[in-house]
Amino acid sequence: MVLDSSAGMKEEDFKKAKVFFADFADKFNSHKQNRLGFKVFAVQPQSIFELTNIHSPSEMRKHIETAPYFGKAQKDAYFHYALLDSYSEHKRLNRSIVDQNFVLITAGPSKEASSISAEAAKMIKAGVRNFAVGIGGKVVESQLLAVTGNVEENVLLAPDFDGLKGILDNLTQLVCSDKVSC
Repeated sequence: MVLDSSAGMKEEDFKKAKVFFADFADKFNSHKQNRLGFKVFAVQPQSIFELTNIHSPSEMRKHIETAPYFGKAQKDAYFHYALLDSYSEHKRLNRSIVDQNFVLITAGPSKEASSISAEAAKMIKAGVRNFAVGIGGKVVESQLLAVTGNVEENVLLAPDFDGLKGILDNLTQLVCSDKVSC
């Protein structure tokens, strides 16, 4: 799970997005079968907890809800770095026995749009399913599609941060499969 922490997201909206991710993490009720990682980014991603974590669901919620906001220092989002970082983590862990999914939430465009498709393609080729959640009118849908490898059903749009609640179940259904207990 990767969350945009640039100034493209207001701090109060960043808090709402963190609650959304915490609620999403709560949907995975079998912690032994599911490994969740959480990062925030403006330019370089910062890991809040990695896929190898052994946190309880309540500990994960606490870590997600206390993740730092970088917007005051970083105006623009560069989410291709988040893709690159997540791909590196995937290669390091190489867990073929569990489904691997990448979920990105952003409220605006990436400054390095030309790199998104290439980085996403590496992850998809390695077996990672990519999902993108765009919030509000500043997102560039073609960039979100590039994150998912042009899989339209893996792009979810919320009109605003309060609208995130309306897509939680849909995202959960998309990410969950017969191999994943949710």
